[in-house]
Amino acid sequence: MIDGLHAAYSGLVAQGKKVGVGANNIANAESKDFKRSRLAFETNSEGGVSSQVEQVNTEEAFSQPVEGNSNTASSNDVDLGKEIFEMSNAQRGFEANAAFFRTEEEPVGTLLDITA
Repeated sequence: MIDGLHAAYSGLVAQGKKVGVGANNIANAESKDFKRSRLAFETNSEGGVSSQVEQVNTEEAFSQPVEGNSNTASSNDVDLGKEIFEMSNAQRGFEANAAFFRTEEEPVGTLLDITA
């Protein structure tokens, strides 16, 4: 039971980080030469999940020529639609882990009430 709580807790933390990364990407969507970040998930030895923020390196330049000008208008690699989709997925993952956490917590609380 405690292992399940740890897994749900680590999932909550990871999904919270994912929302934070998406919010940072959206906040910097108009910043020149900003490189978006993503969260990489990995199963850890305790049965939960650990996460690491990674900067996405794109091989292609996102510079576009400006009509009538020899300069270029640089943009970044943030796709707002993709970021909103990823944040929506993170919300669903957070909700699922929270529901599991509540379900696993009830028997522990009952056991503590009985022994008290």
